Amino acid sequence: MNLVKSKVTFNQEAHTYLLGDVQLQGITGLLGRRVFPDKYKEVPESILRKAAERGSYIHECCELADALGVIPENEEARGYISLRDTHGLQVEESEYLVSDEKHFATCIDKVFRTGDNTFHLADIKTTYKLDAEYVRWQLSINAYLFELQNKDAKVDALFAIWLRGDKAELAEV
Repeated sequence: MNLVKSKVTFNQEAHTYLLGDVQLQGITGLLGRRVFPDKYKEVPESILRKAAERGSYIHECCELADALGVIPENEEARGYISLRDTHGLQVEESEYLVSDEKHFATCIDKVFRTGDNTFHLADIKTTYKLDAEYVRWQLSINAYLFELQNKDAKVDALFAIWLRGDKAELAEV
């Protein structure tokens, strides 16, 4: 089966999702406001901004490694490649946009094909410590939207890919 492409567009710079002229809610922001509002309340904005930039860079390196076979410069992305290859993960999509086409949209970091109609979903995290509960919430919503958008697809597992320096972990959530 081929995955369905959403009609939603994502503006990476503004981190907004648009369906025509209607702005949809992102899942990360929704979780931050509704489920985990105090997650980073003690962390200064400058540190959060720097961590977000580092995380974005690592995500991009992992995406390039998958798309072009480029050997990344950074340790985290090399750790990702090692996890991917060790576990035999077959990348179907990176940054795959899913939506209910009404209210919500998000990009799934990694979609791994496991069969004709079966998939693993994964989210890359570069945080100081892996927050499995947060990732479980995030990927559960992603799985719902993924299966809603792809009627014949079945998500058979959810994973956090935690990359921090020389540490690389694939954790089922």
